[in-house]
Amino acid sequence: MAHARRKFDEAKDNDLARAEYVLTQMQKLYAVERHAKALGLSAEQIVELRQAQSMPILVHLNEWMLENYKVVLPKSIIGNALHYSLQR
Repeated sequence: MAHARRKFDEAKDNDLARAEYVLTQMQKLYAVERHAKALGLSAEQIVELRQAQSMPILVHLNEWMLENYKVVLPKSIIGNALHYSLQR
């Protein structure tokens, strides 16, 4: 996720609105991980937490990226960031 995040950070000059939207969604995912760590959850509990909280964010983000990739220039910085993320 850190590599994808870096690409969107670099894309802020190219398409601030889209890049910031993705970065905000990624921060939500990081918040889930921080919450799990703060609670000292077991591996099984972390999986349950991720399924409940992270998965909906990831599903939405994937759908959003697919829709937005259709309307950006594929070779643009934001296009490259979207493509990179969608491939992973």
